[in-house]
Order: sequence, then structure tokens, then C-alpha cells
Amino acid sequence: MSTQLTIVSGPSKFELMLALFDARHHQVVNFSTQEKNQSRVNHQVGINAVSQEDGSGESWCFEGFLQGKVGQRVKGWFRTNDRHGWLKFV
Repeated sequence: MSTQLTIVSGPSKFELMLALFDARHHQVVNFSTQEKNQSRVNHQVGINAVSQEDGSGESWCFEGFLQGKVGQRVKGWFRTNDRHGWLKFV
């Protein structure tokens, strides 16, 4: 069972696009999550896939990998207009 973390700050739409399409430079994006003790943890994520969640152009499902942790995949949902969502380690 994977833990779902709350994203409280994440990338802009442009940063998300660069992370997906500029693989040559291995772009990563930063997601900050809020832990149960109210502290924030930053996660650098390489993006492998993005899909529109609702057609608004602001709501996205994504998949990728945690930078620096070999084999640690992540998936989540994120809104670029308010930069909030959720993240799971899979």
C-alpha cells in the first residue's frame, strides 16, 4: 500500500512541460508536500508521462521517478493554476 502525500507547492505549467519534453537535459520538477507534523518536504521528480485530467488545461495526472532514488516511481495528480494536488510513491 502506498502513502498519498498532499502537494502544497509545485511546478508551473511551463516547468511541467519542460520536464516532460526536454529529456536531453534531464529536467526535474519540485513538489513540496506537507507531512503529518506540518513540516514540508521537497521532492525532485523526473516526469515520464502527463495526461489531462478534466480538459481544463490546468488539471494533470502525471507519472515519473524520484530523483536520486533508483527505481522509486511516483504518480500523482496536480493543478497548475493553484499548484496543489497529491503524490504517491509506487
